[in-house]
Amino acid sequence: MANANLINANLCNANFTNANLTGADLSNANMMNAITDGAIGI
Repeated sequence: MANANLINANLCNANFTNANLTGADLSNANMMNAITDGAIGI
């Protein structure tokens, strides 16, 4: 679980640092993280 959380935190930082992301892009990033969490089983 600890490793999975670190991976998701890094993905979030990489995605949300981009100032050009739109609301739809942020939603897609959140969904991808949710799907990843589910697949890993957190």
